[in-house]
Amino acid sequence: MRILLIAVNAKYIHSNPAVYSLSQYARESADGRDIEFQIAEYTINNRIDEIIPDIYIKKPDVAAFSVYIWNVEYVTLIASALRKIMPHIGIWAGGPEVSYRAEQFLADNPSFDLVMCGEGERLFSSCVNSYCDGDRISGVIGCEEPLAMDDIPFIYSSLSDYDNKIIYYETSRGCPFSCSYCLSSIDKTTRYRSFDIVKKELLHFIDGGVRLVKFVDRTFNANRRHAMDIWKFIAEHDRGITTFHCELSAELISDEEIEFLAGMRKGLLQFEIGIQTFNKKTLVEINRNCNLDKLCHVVVRLRDAGNIHLHLDLIAGLPYEGIDSFAESFNSVYRLSPDEFQLGFLKVLSGSEMEIRQQEYGIVKSDYPPYEVMATKWLTYDDILLLKRVENVLDIYYNSRQFDVTMAYILEFFDVPFDMYSELGGCFDREFETGVSHSRLARYEFLYKFGKRFVDNHEFLRELLVYDIYLRENCNKRPTYAEPKNDFTHRFCRERNLSRKLYHFEYFDYDIKEYIESGRINKCGSIYIFDYEKRDIITHNVVVERCEM
Repeated sequence: MRILLIAVNAKYIHSNPAVYSLSQYARESADGRDIEFQIAEYTINNRIDEIIPDIYIKKPDVAAFSVYIWNVEYVTLIASALRKIMPHIGIWAGGPEVSYRAEQFLADNPSFDLVMCGEGERLFSSCVNSYCDGDRISGVIGCEEPLAMDDIPFIYSSLSDYDNKIIYYETSRGCPFSCSYCLSSIDKTTRYRSFDIVKKELLHFIDGGVRLVKFVDRTFNANRRHAMDIWKFIAEHDRGITTFHCELSAELISDEEIEFLAGMRKGLLQFEIGIQTFNKKTLVEINRNCNLDKLCHVVVRLRDAGNIHLHLDLIAGLPYEGIDSFAESFNSVYRLSPDEFQLGFLKVLSGSEMEIRQQEYGIVKSDYPPYEVMATKWLTYDDILLLKRVENVLDIYYNSRQFDVTMAYILEFFDVPFDMYSELGGCFDREFETGVSHSRLARYEFLYKFGKRFVDNHEFLRELLVYDIYLRENCNKRPTYAEPKNDFTHRFCRERNLSRKLYHFEYFDYDIKEYIESGRINKCGSIYIFDYEKRDIITHNVVVERCEM
């Protein structure tokens, strides 16, 4: 009996821990049955006519798909083709995108024989054993009692299998909170893996030189002692290589915890903090009992410590949040100066409270994944399009960290950040819809053109953009506005026996570092050296120093 577990990931660097965990648990529970387990991972960028023959030549008796919001359309097309060319195999589905609408999914997709709902390890193993024993099971099968967290397999014994991929690791399942847009709110129980086991597994990652470990715990610090034990352990055993990413609630972090976190190695931790909105009525409506003052206090202190990458989220399309309210939320997050600012859009997930109440909120959503909001009682489709434009330029001109100094200057000529990004988004759409190159240099050219409409010192703007370019990359080709007054790099590198690939020298009429540090614009000639051997681990910008002439 050959069982093929199939994952279709969003990107190559992603892995699917579910198929590995199900496979390992089922293999250990086969009780001597002659079962061969295989795993096939693809991405949504693979062509379907490449995936189908690859599955076919593996000759599975069962093809079991891990189904999520980002791959369900791909999966159903693949399954339909497999049913035509391999009519006698079992085709199964499991995962969050089918668990909460299993009957409807089967009705809409007759290529599938079986849908498994809920946590999969024990359920999948039971189905495999029954199928191997001759029971051609079909229909919808619900989750049996979930496994104890300590019984969930550790799938990363061989780290070489995950080269160049993100490691996803869970120390808990479930979430104690009740956010109405989230499927984790359905089961409010939270189970934790024993700390002694967690320590061994974390040490395996650290000793193995893993670059990035993402905890997939829904709220990492829901149990504060559990979180602190882990943070202390990774700080004590840190080897300067591994970064750990946590999704957490900032308002739960105490001042004492902040003091400890501020002393950790720069880059050891990344925090993802879902603020979602600053509208207090909206927070109550979506069941988020969030103390915004405490949250902002924690974020500011962590930001000022400067050693943890901070990722903050907003969600557009929530109840009682119109465009003006969302703009206020946007401005509030922007002023917190996170390292990354994600503007997301409400996804009305099957089984969530938001789906149940969508008519009450006047939600209009797309009929296809990811079921994204198109309008609400408070937000028109025109508003959504505006926010889509803002999202686009926020990713390009804020989250890339390639334009930090220039954007700070342009912002001085707008009342609030949202106004600047709204204007920027509209201009960007008009500029690039004509087919103009979307290269990195084109983005600098566009920002110079945009900024000149608002700022009063075009020469200073030009120099800030040159500074931003070399702050990230020792580029050979420069934008047309950035022709050098003098090329010092060749002479200075020759005199100091330095590599031109690792250093760049640039003359500026203005003191850029003084502006960055104090906001003062001082016209006094300076030469800066950009050192590409030294980069900030969080911003990835290089070290810049004044050079004596």
